[in-house]
Parts: sequence; structure tokens; C-alpha cells
Amino acid sequence: MGALALALALIPACDRSSGEPGKGAEAAPEAKAGTPEGGAPSVTGLVTEAEDARRTLDVAKLEQVEGQLEAAGATRDAQRERLATLATLAVEARVRSAALGDDQAAAQAARLASEGQALADAIGAQLDPGELAAAKARLSLARDEDVAAEHPSVLLPTFRDRELQSAVLARPVWHGDDDALVDQERADLVTVLQDLSEPTGLERMLLAVTLHAAGESERAAAVARDALGAAPGQPLAQGLLDRIRDDGRVAVADPSTPVGTPTTPEPPQPEPVAEPEPEPTTPDAGDPKPKAKPKAPPKPKMTPDELTTEGCKQVRSGDAQKGFAMLQKAFDLDPRDTKVILCMAEGHMKLGRLPSARAMAERVLRSSPKNKKALLLGAKIEDRMGNKRAAVDYYRKVLEQEPDNSTAKDYVDKNG
Repeated sequence: MGALALALALIPACDRSSGEPGKGAEAAPEAKAGTPEGGAPSVTGLVTEAEDARRTLDVAKLEQVEGQLEAAGATRDAQRERLATLATLAVEARVRSAALGDDQAAAQAARLASEGQALADAIGAQLDPGELAAAKARLSLARDEDVAAEHPSVLLPTFRDRELQSAVLARPVWHGDDDALVDQERADLVTVLQDLSEPTGLERMLLAVTLHAAGESERAAAVARDALGAAPGQPLAQGLLDRIRDDGRVAVADPSTPVGTPTTPEPPQPEPVAEPEPEPTTPDAGDPKPKAKPKAPPKPKMTPDELTTEGCKQVRSGDAQKGFAMLQKAFDLDPRDTKVILCMAEGHMKLGRLPSARAMAERVLRSSPKNKKALLLGAKIEDRMGNKRAAVDYYRKVLEQEPDNSTAKDYVDKNG
């Protein structure tokens, strides 16, 4: 897979452009903001919703907004965003179909790619040439074509759609062709994906699929949970977690047998000849009757609150790995619990998984921008990642609420 090795060498993560699909093209004139009669959302509002959903790979939201954009009419902004939405949905369905063996997703990818191609042909003259080329390359990938061969510009460092570039680079893995990769190429791919700045939901899932293929199921599950935190119900993330759980059950059932390895039945053994049982003896009248040992009562399961409390405690001052496992259970029971999410972010940080820690903190801040704990944690994470400017921004937001916060004041004075 020499082309992949070359591409990975040419595209250092720090030099790659934004992962948000469609960014980089000249901005189209915005539709007028506001809500039309009848309460229907404006085109501008729909475009913003679609961009946010594409960034997190919120499939349910994308499907909803795509229908609304189609109903919004033939305005340039609506059709342009609808094309980007169809292309994102098509690529997600293709990756899911190949990575999880989902035939229904394969049919969905083909249908969405066909709709997207028809729209691209209809409005192509209105689009920036680079934007149109990126959209067509996405649709080509969704049709299961070899995009690297059909659209070689995708692998150039200057290509504008980082997310598509990541999907093409990772194609040997999610498409099931990774036997052709040498270990170093697979390791380089993991490095590129995990070092992306502000990864999109699809890029997170490409990393999760790559980690799972490399046998790092724990890390893959953690990344998939992060993706679900940003887009609950995301089918690729949920499907991968189900696959990891199923693999774990097989491994626990027979830890000596690798998953997927057929077992060879042992040859039948001759039945042992039963020895005559000794004659039962009658106990003396005075001997007490042996008492059965009482069974220990089953250990009660921990409630979500107990899992959260103990998990946070372990993360902060005990066994971080053990605490994180408890928090994962609590998260599965309630993925919207802010306390669980922030403690998981602390756990990721303590275990050295800084991009995952950042994603969890950002999830809280998306729904609660003034959450002081999330701001302080976000600042600490950014500082550890070497992003002092971002850390200063977080601390300044803390100071807006608490002007005397000494930690924030000291950091801003020193780095601001």
C-alpha cells in the first residue's frame, strides 16, 4: 500500500485544513435570516443546523434537515447545503456498511449517492469548482469506487475537504482491505487520525474503526462513546460498540480461543469404567447432621449515582482505569449526565487521551456554555495539549463569571 504510506508522509495532521465538509469555498450569499410565515425555519437556520449535524455526524438530524432543505425550494443556499448533507449521509452509510457488514446501509449509501449525483449535475454550474470536485469525490466514495484512483487530488496536501481525505486514507481499514497494510502504515494512520485538530464525528469514527481493526478495542470503544456523546444514537458508533461488546463476550466465554477462530473438536474419549460406590455407613445416633454452608447474598448492583460517585473518586485519587470503567457503565445508563461526562473527561486526561478528554468537555459546553467546571477543565486540557491561546480563552470566560478566580487570573496574566 505504497500510496497510503506516501499520502501519510505528505499530509502531517498539523498542516491539514479544516475537517468541516464544504469549508474553504467562497461563501455563497446568505439567505435572509428569520422565520417565514407558518413557523417554518429559515434557510439560514437550516444551513446552520445542517453544518452542526455534519460536524458531529448526527445522522438523525441530518436526515431531518435534508428533507427540510429539499422542501425549502430551489434557493442556492438550500440546494448547496442539501448536496453537502446528502454526500455526508452517503459516505457515513458506505463506511457503516463496509465496517459492520450492514447490507441495508449499503443500499442506503447507493440511494443517497444517486440522489446527490443528480443534484450535483443540476446545480454544479453554481458551485465553486473545488467544492463541486469535493462533493463528487464524496459521492464516488459512497458508490464504493476507488476515489484515490478516480480523484487523485484527494490525497494532495492542498485538498480542501479534510474529512473526505481522512475517509480515503482509512479506506483500506474500514473497507476490509487492511491486510495489505504493514504495521507501520497502520500505526501512522492511527497517529494522523488521533492528532487531527478539532476532528469531526466521521473522523472520530474512522479512528475508532482503525483502532478496533488494530486490536485496540478499549480505545476504540472510548472514541465511539465520545462520538455518541456528541450525537446520541449515531448508528456507526452504536454498531461498533455492539460489535466490540459481542467480541468481548466471545473472548470471555473462551479466552484461549481468538475471536473468529474455528475450534477443532477433540476426538471422542472412551468412557471411564465406573468404580463401585462404597456402602453407605450409618452415622452414630449422637453425630450431628452436617449443615449446608449458607450461600452468600448476591452483591447488589450499584446505582448510576453510586457508579458516578465512586468512578469520579477513583479517577481523581485512586485507580483511574477502574474509575473510568465505572463511569462508562454510568454513561451507558445516562449519556446526558453532565457530572458523568466531566468525570470521564478527567479520566481521559489522566490516562493521557487528551483528544477524547477535549471532546467530552466540549460536549458539556455545547449545551451549557457557561458551565464553570467544564470551562476550567477545558482550559487545563488545552494547556496540556500545548494550545495556550485556547486555554486563555477558556480562562477568560471563567473570569467573566468569577473575576477573582486566582487560577484563571494567574494563567491569563502569564499567557494572555
